Amino acid sequence: MIKKVFWTVGTVIVLFVAAYLLLMRFAPTVIPANIPVVGKLTCLFPVNIAGSSMSPALPAGSKVVFDRCPEDRLNLSSGTIIAFKEGKIVRIARIIEKNTGASEVIYKTSQDGKPEVFIHVSASQIIATYDK
Repeated sequence: MIKKVFWTVGTVIVLFVAAYLLLMRFAPTVIPANIPVVGKLTCLFPVNIAGSSMSPALPAGSKVVFDRCPEDRLNLSSGTIIAFKEGKIVRIARIIEKNTGASEVIYKTSQDGKPEVFIHVSASQIIATYDK
């Protein structure tokens, strides 16, 4: 009887933690990182690099972990690699320069494989950052 209660309680706890981690993985909002272990786990944003647009820094086929909990999205430095949403697609680019507008911060970004093509990304579009 006690063994069955242990298994039931353990299963409920595991399911709760799994549901929480899945929710935090796909949640579009900023996640507080001040929860000891679980907070740090929810900041992880694993990415499979599909194309070669960020090569050689992030070669095609590699798997990297981005940080969903950067200190300050409004003050990212040049050279920082970011993941951002463009419609329903997540794209990756490197910050070239920061432009402060009247109401928001806009980053001029470029992909390493296409340095002549610039993408303007607002700080609110940034999902995560990558730091080697």
